[in-house]
Amino acid sequence: MYYFLNNFVPNLCSGIEHAEFKRLALFKAHHVPAKIVTAAYTRDAADNLARYHIDVQDYVNLYDYFCDNVGLPQEPLTVDDLILPSGVNVVTDGDVTKVLVGQWTCEVIHSKAGRIDYSEHFDGDGQLVRRDYYDTRGFLGFSQYFATTDDAQTGHLALETF
Repeated sequence: MYYFLNNFVPNLCSGIEHAEFKRLALFKAHHVPAKIVTAAYTRDAADNLARYHIDVQDYVNLYDYFCDNVGLPQEPLTVDDLILPSGVNVVTDGDVTKVLVGQWTCEVIHSKAGRIDYSEHFDGDGQLVRRDYYDTRGFLGFSQYFATTDDAQTGHLALETF
């Protein structure tokens, strides 16, 4: 098995990535086993692979491998798929959905083309405490947790979980 290593499969590829894709196609045409292996996690890798006509069987990402996400079907997640607690008000304005408890905005959900892109969770003081990023395949990809301070503008990233 030959492995072509790269950091990630970007939305807009350089000549190096295009050469890598052509090399993969050449190996496949001659029945030589080969895969593209990427190290960095990208939430839109499945979309980018489809854009460049790369079969998901010819690709593996280290994060997907160790998180057991290899081969998951693409089932886009929408705001309507979320199970929200009873008693909340949901206000949608274009691609932004706010979840309100009374006057408190506890969550803001951002979408792209109907699919959830990321959501932000706020504490009672309105400070960002967590941001969840969703994979285009329809699952939570990773979360960032923020430390809060007395000044809402100075909170900082404290933890990232995949």
